[in-house]
Formats: sequence, C-alpha cells, structure tokens
Amino acid sequence: MRFPRKTIFISDFLFYNMPMNKQDLCKRIDQILIQDLSFQIGDLKIENRFDRLDEKEHTAKEFSSVVALKLASYIEAMIIFKAQSDEKKRKGYQVFESEFNKTTKPLLFVANEAKEIEKKALLVFDEFLYSKRAVKLEELLASLSPLVILKMVKQIDDNSKGLIKKFQKEKEVIFNQTIFFLRSFLHAFLNRKDLNEEDLRVDYDALDSGNLLYKGDTLIVPTFLNAFSLKEYQKVLHEGVELISNTFPTSNITKVAVIYLVKDFYVEAKF
Repeated sequence: MRFPRKTIFISDFLFYNMPMNKQDLCKRIDQILIQDLSFQIGDLKIENRFDRLDEKEHTAKEFSSVVALKLASYIEAMIIFKAQSDEKKRKGYQVFESEFNKTTKPLLFVANEAKEIEKKALLVFDEFLYSKRAVKLEELLASLSPLVILKMVKQIDDNSKGLIKKFQKEKEVIFNQTIFFLRSFLHAFLNRKDLNEEDLRVDYDALDSGNLLYKGDTLIVPTFLNAFSLKEYQKVLHEGVELISNTFPTSNITKVAVIYLVKDFYVEAKF
C-alpha cells in the first residue's frame, strides 16, 4: 500500500532530508508517479507526451547514436563554459585538458598521434572558449570526435581497430546526429528565457555523459531513446545516475529531468 504524499512519518522526514548517494537517488526515482511529471518545450508547458503505460522492448543502442550523444555532450559542455564567467571558463579549460589527457595517456600504441589529436582539440577549444576567432561547429566535430572514439577504444581495448573503422564508415551520420542532438538541447532546455548559464554545472569527470546539474537541485539526463512511458523514463534516469562521477554533487537534488533529443521536449519530476 502506498501512503498519500501528504502523510508525514519520521522515517520519511529522515530519508528526505539526508544527503543522497546514487542508491538513494534511484530509490527516489522509483517513487515518481505519472502525476509528478511536468512536460515542457523551452518555456512552453505542454501536455503529457507519454503514449504508453508499460515499458517497450528496445533494440540495442545504435553505435552512431551512442557516439553522437557523447560528442554532443562535449560540445554542450563547451557551450556552457563559454557562456559562463571567466573563472568558470578557466575551470572548463582545465576540466577538458584533464579529460583529454586521461584519454590519450594510456594509448601507447598510438601515442604520438593521440597527443597530436589532444593538442589540436585543446587549441580549437581555447579559441572557441575565449572567442579568439569564429570557430565553426564543423571544426569542433572534427577535432573532438577522435577523442570520443579514443576514449571508447580505451574502454574496449580488444576491438580498437574495428571501432575506429566503424566510426570512419559512419562519420557523416554521426556528425548529422550530433548536430540534431545539439539543436534539441537548445530547443528543449538551453534556450529558456529565464535560464542563467551560471546555474548550470556539467559533470567534470563524466563530460561525455551529457548530465547536467541545474540550480544545484535538478539532475538533467539526455536520451535519444523513444522512452515514452513512466517506467522507461525512470529507466533512463537510472542509467543517467549510473554515469554520475564521484565528484558530481548529488546531496541537494530534489528534482530530476530527461531531455528527449528525438522529440525536443523536457520532462521533470519533483520529489
């Protein structure tokens, strides 16, 4: 039996007022009800867009979509740092410098090439971050995509040649999807009139996850899946929570949200 939300128990009070780890956050996500959800496209509130009650069986995630989301997450983080204060810009450069170094350092079999890729990406990012020149999106895609692939290679070392070959074959599709995902990020959330870029925080140690913290209390997770039911919504959030790094602040989270990159809308739930 589920007690009404307005009923207050000592155990509930203790649970809802203690700092949360990943497990606690997942428990809270499991308690979300359909009536807790609010749907938006930018500033516009919309009706419930979920079209089914039960979880749909999804096929395996396509390689191109996985890579495109990682690439879009890098660029999204760069856009956010660019819009923030000089102090946060410096932090952003340090964060990406560390990310790229951790990606290329273990790759001894392509050490020289990897270091050149890292150097080029940091140069383009620096020029973009500080508006030293007009950096085109195509340049960001070209300089960052090799690092996304190298990071994936590091994670599945036994099939590195196959992964690189697959990326080369699907590069045009991946770049197009990345552009589409970035537009969805902007349309669904980042273009809100009342949004202050200083209130946004990326996950410094999981930059390719796309996870955001907004105003210190809202976890935002992006997805390219057609996860249009409450159960699927919760599953997307669970997967997003699993990607959170140990340095990402979760203690004040009271709201969670999913950005649906295929449909340009944003679904939020308050605990």
